Amino acid sequence: MRSLLLQIIILATLVPLAAQTRNWASVQALSSGTEVRISTSGSKPVRGQVQSVTADLLVLNMKNSQRMFTRSETTRVSVKEKGHRGRHALIGLGIGGGAGLALGAGVDAGTTWHRVLFPQRG
Repeated sequence: MRSLLLQIIILATLVPLAAQTRNWASVQALSSGTEVRISTSGSKPVRGQVQSVTADLLVLNMKNSQRMFTRSETTRVSVKEKGHRGRHALIGLGIGGGAGLALGAGVDAGTTWHRVLFPQRG
């Protein structure tokens, strides 16, 4: 029973270390100038541009300063991707235009145009 518990504890500590090693390889593949957000243990996330990455260090350029993060203190590195604001605006415009057209057609279905254009005089 103790050996099983000991094996579980060893696996529980080695698996995150292996995952961290694998993930740091993708951090090292980031090119200079890439916008990232760094989460560290015990502090707020920090945003900036990658200046350089080594085997144990990530250097980040921020608005007014430069900051270094060690591999051991870094918990997450998120890469900023291209936004879809313009595409979403066009989709909303299409949906709104289609709904307005359908509503207008529904309201207009009850009117007779010849009476509106040529009213009868009594």
